[in-house]
Amino acid sequence: MEKQSDSYFLLEPLDVWIEAYIAMKAAMYFHPSQIAERNHESVHSEEPQPVESREFVEYLKSEGVVENVDRRVHQIRHLLARMETQNLLVSYYSLQQDMMLPKRYFCLAQPSKQRKKGALWLSRVLGGRYIYEMISPAVVQIVGINSDGDSRAGSGIVFDPHHVLTCKHVVEDMRVNEKQHFQGAHVTINRTVKHPSIDVAVLSVVEELRPTKGLVFFRPEVSQTIYRFGHGRVPNTKELSAVEPTIERGEVTFSPKITYDDSELFLYSAVSRPGDSGGPIVSDDGYVVGMTTTRLEETVETNREVSMDHPHYAAIPSDIITNAVKELDTSACIPYETFDDVHVEDEDDRPPDSPSPCTS
Repeated sequence: MEKQSDSYFLLEPLDVWIEAYIAMKAAMYFHPSQIAERNHESVHSEEPQPVESREFVEYLKSEGVVENVDRRVHQIRHLLARMETQNLLVSYYSLQQDMMLPKRYFCLAQPSKQRKKGALWLSRVLGGRYIYEMISPAVVQIVGINSDGDSRAGSGIVFDPHHVLTCKHVVEDMRVNEKQHFQGAHVTINRTVKHPSIDVAVLSVVEELRPTKGLVFFRPEVSQTIYRFGHGRVPNTKELSAVEPTIERGEVTFSPKITYDDSELFLYSAVSRPGDSGGPIVSDDGYVVGMTTTRLEETVETNREVSMDHPHYAAIPSDIITNAVKELDTSACIPYETFDDVHVEDEDDRPPDSPSPCTS
């Protein structure tokens, strides 16, 4: 006989995509335009009233996507509270005096037009596991051979349907294979364009790739929490090439500075390894803030031994990357955040779109 649980509430964490679905639905359900539409009012006629969170739970039940909604109330309440902490929702005390769902909400979320195309703007609410699920499909391993015929690999990120961003030194340190395995499919590299002075290169791909929806680049900030993505070789594993990238959390430790070779780089604390070069550095709010490049280190010679000092891990800032790609002879364009959205009433007043990891 199956043992009956002593707990009414389900304790198993929500699946990351179910949690993202609930967060996006909350942003839509509590948005003033949606409240007005449900009440058959004009959003500008009078200020809509905040909505009870219990009503939102009933709405989720009617959608039929989330199983056991009533047994997930504590998780839904916690998710709404996190959205409130990130200033996406504003709360009022419930008029129904519901002990489990004690608040009413308005949605104040207003992502930029570029971010609105996806759901990375929810990253701080949903955390690192969500960022990994959203970004990792677009992080590819680039393979080839060096001058001695040995296999080499680096990382890159798909930023539009036919282009992959990587470091120049990745494609200079090896002869890139014409055929690559990106996003579960065999693709053909038909062109590699390298910047003359900045460690940036772009690979053109014949077949159509799937960039992450709403992927936007923006400058790094000191002390910002970041995640380093890359396809560094994992020792003692059977698979010779990584199927999924590794991720490591850290923070920006030093603002962009000019090095002796005139590179402008910032430092971060997450460890990078051989093979990670060309991989994106992603902030905890879902922006690509840079790209992993070479480590900054020097040889220390003493009377007894020669040793390497502790390296600093360096990345190229996204604004430098964006300008470098503009200077290349390609049709590619980095989606960089400008915040210069032009207000269009019937578009900007709509709530954000539904979440999806990649373009179709």
